[in-house]
Amino acid sequence: MDQQELNGRLLRGAMTNDIGMMEAALGDGANLAAVREIDGASVLMLAQTLKAIDFLLSQPGIGEVINAVNRFGANAIMVHLRGGRAKIIQALLDAGTDPEYIAPGMIEGMPGRTALSMTSVPIGRAPIRPYPNSARIARLLQTAIAKKTAEREAALV
Repeated sequence: MDQQELNGRLLRGAMTNDIGMMEAALGDGANLAAVREIDGASVLMLAQTLKAIDFLLSQPGIGEVINAVNRFGANAIMVHLRGGRAKIIQALLDAGTDPEYIAPGMIEGMPGRTALSMTSVPIGRAPIRPYPNSARIARLLQTAIAKKTAEREAALV
């Protein structure tokens, strides 16, 4: 089996939350940095259950891809925010995903978006209404940002 097939098996495992398939693919040499060709989605963006995310976060080398972004500039937190997956977002934050990541603006010259800003004004929703669990996710992000800010300030002292 070539690398592309192994990576495809890993991505399919992530999409179907099949830990056995992901484990086998990784054991055979699949690359955790593999992305879906059509949109650049990473395994952390494709997995939809906390169990599958926890499995992926426990893999050696996940730290190198934890802040990966897809072709639209969104990171895993932003992808899971759309589905209101607060527990997955908490796991991603606990593992080190950057809560302050700024996605590029959709239109040249427009400011980028953060996951926190997306909790109040979702992109592409008409009429504008918040994503599921937006208030809870906003609190998770605010807590993570405050912690990161405190760590930066402590390092300056």
